[in-house]
Amino acid sequence: MMSEPYGHVFSTKSKLLNRDTFIFGAAHGKSRLFFGVNQRLTPMTMSTFCHWIQIMTNRIELEKFFLCPVVVQPAGIMSYFVRPSGPAIDPESAEPIPPGNYGWYCDAACNSRGVPEVTMVPQRQCTFQDHFDEDWLGPQRAIMDTVPPPVEKSATARDGPHFRFTTSVEDLALAWIIPPVLARETDDWGFNTDPTPFLVSANALTMQSDLVFHFHSNHFTVDPDDDYRILIFYDVVGLQRILPTYLPRHPQQDVAADEFLRLHCRYSLSVMIRGGDISEVYSNWSILAAMDELGVVDSGNGYREEREMAPLSDERWQTELGQAILAHIMRSGLHGLDKPGRLVSKSTSPPVPVSRLPSPDCDSNHNDRHGPERNEAALLHDH
Repeated sequence: MMSEPYGHVFSTKSKLLNRDTFIFGAAHGKSRLFFGVNQRLTPMTMSTFCHWIQIMTNRIELEKFFLCPVVVQPAGIMSYFVRPSGPAIDPESAEPIPPGNYGWYCDAACNSRGVPEVTMVPQRQCTFQDHFDEDWLGPQRAIMDTVPPPVEKSATARDGPHFRFTTSVEDLALAWIIPPVLARETDDWGFNTDPTPFLVSANALTMQSDLVFHFHSNHFTVDPDDDYRILIFYDVVGLQRILPTYLPRHPQQDVAADEFLRLHCRYSLSVMIRGGDISEVYSNWSILAAMDELGVVDSGNGYREEREMAPLSDERWQTELGQAILAHIMRSGLHGLDKPGRLVSKSTSPPVPVSRLPSPDCDSNHNDRHGPERNEAALLHDH
């Protein structure tokens, strides 16, 4: 079920976040989706995107890269190639990037595809709120939302009746920017487990109580290095109507809070705009298993075993994966349809043994919270 007019199947993450802008990079000869943005919520320019990469990599100097509009073409089942369809965007451009598909290139001529250097930094898969619901927190779960009295007193004296995101003065709550119990999540490799530096008033904000869940779910964040712009990534409660474009500066602005806001912004960008490639939903293993169930077995040499495939009336063909497998079969030109609506082989090559399914250990673990993007091997090639 191709997501028109983009030419590729959206992953669960891309659907959930209602993305409209997709950035692909090189991955073992194919193309992999590395970033996705919903610009209806947070418009993006090229200079803004470069700034976000700086935040995620924690580097000021980046290797030069260019984004180029691309056409996405199938390269197998749930696998794609991209090719340039227009000139590269100036890296310093302040013009809005139109929604669509883009490729990450190393040169302005868009001849050399690149791998974003941010892939060297572990990708975050879970929001703060996701961590709150995990068992590993144990007894700490009961105190994670509790602000110690001395910190609360200092933060309350600083904020007074002010709500930092709107003018509302009702139903306010003091919330951690970075919950101290999740200190290790601010370290790329999880080495920093000491919550002490986070038990300070600079790491707390007064906000409407209904917004705490969404702030800790990384649905929105604040970029202190972009005039405190509020970035919204996921909106099911009308955050776009509630929140201003920029966080109002407080008369007693605590500059120490900027570092905690920066950490929250960095984490939110990693969770919300990175990743979302379709291979995170359909692994090699799951695709080959589905093909086997439907009676379609690809040897990898362009031949298919002579065996009866499931009739097209089989509801499994109507699934998202079934439709992708059927499209792959028809593109290959090795099968056609007979009058009863069955797939028949056009191949005159002798059958070959059924290719073995890879062991589950060959499948990448996409749920690894700290692991960088993996499973970039091609899925199944078009022949």
